[in-house]
Amino acid sequence: MLITSVERGLVEVRRGNQWIVFDELRAVEVCSFAALAWQEKHKHLANCDQPELVYLPKGFPHASRLHALYLFAYGPLNRYGKTTNQALDEGTDIFLQNPWIIDPVLSFCDDDFERLSLDMFSFTSLKTVKGKKELEGKIVGWKNNLRLLQVKYDSDPRNIFYNVEKSRQSIIDALSIFYGYGQKVAQLVALYFQKVKWEEEKEQWDQIKKICVMPVDLWLAREMRNFSIVVSWSTDKKNAASYLVSDFLVYICEKYHLPWDDVAQAFWHTGANVCIRVPQNAQKASAHCLTLCPFHDFCDHRAGGSHQSNNGGFGWDSPKKRPKNLFNL
Repeated sequence: MLITSVERGLVEVRRGNQWIVFDELRAVEVCSFAALAWQEKHKHLANCDQPELVYLPKGFPHASRLHALYLFAYGPLNRYGKTTNQALDEGTDIFLQNPWIIDPVLSFCDDDFERLSLDMFSFTSLKTVKGKKELEGKIVGWKNNLRLLQVKYDSDPRNIFYNVEKSRQSIIDALSIFYGYGQKVAQLVALYFQKVKWEEEKEQWDQIKKICVMPVDLWLAREMRNFSIVVSWSTDKKNAASYLVSDFLVYICEKYHLPWDDVAQAFWHTGANVCIRVPQNAQKASAHCLTLCPFHDFCDHRAGGSHQSNNGGFGWDSPKKRPKNLFNL
């Protein structure tokens, strides 16, 4: 990763041949507001909380090994085509009734594992060959995760954090050896672990909790374009661009001492609960954004549609100009 100033107020973030130029001053303004909006629960954020805390299974003691296993399993669930609430609702019930599906210490029956995996992982049509193969791959991948966790980390995901250099990249690399983990999910899970008041290895957790991480999903990446923080780019393809956006937001939070967890929560909840539900009708869309979105005054565009663009990118190239109010349609 390389971050350089290209002209007054603009910085370029580069990994290999891919780069994005960001408006640093605009980013500081928006990210500072994001942290405040989450802390003060502006607009729709008034009804939001950290989902991984709300849905912790009641039988799992806080800050226990089971709690760690739950967070470790919950991260990849978000990658399988369900909303967070759907994944958590289903996952919490499954994990509580069948803890062996996330705990390598417990033995499991292959038939039961495959049956429960339909609820954990399946969102594609099992009537197609492709759908069946995808599910089979996920089942094998998760079994391999449990074996690796048992052999390398003594069946406790907390050991992943203890056994690496205390840096963002080292944590991403350590988690990314597991199936279903890329840089986004790795940082998402790291953020979950940072929020827990672990009783063991407190000195290590004091260090780990100082590491800035920023998971970037489809909606957060589009928010960067919508809020005029992204200026120019070599690519808006999902994997490359999301890493660069994450690098930049980490740079901003570290340089200006912003609470990255609050910034991340504000952006994520807005994308997942407001942006995803914008009506097609212009007047209804304007009312929806004005009423619910804490970032309404910062939002200049609407990049992409309700899904990823056809070329696998975020739709930064052709954003729609967003009306500011009901009287500017």
